[in-house]
Amino acid sequence: MDEEYDVIVLGTGLTECILSGIMSVNGKKVLLPPPHSCHPPH
Repeated sequence: MDEEYDVIVLGTGLTECILSGIMSVNGKKVLLPPPHSCHPPH
């Protein structure tokens, strides 16, 4: 993954999704990785 992002949002709750949408609409390149893509579930 050689792309650059302005913001990386960890978590997929309501707050994170709303913030990601707002930042994206304001021209930021946002990465919102899917759950458990970095850490396995407990």
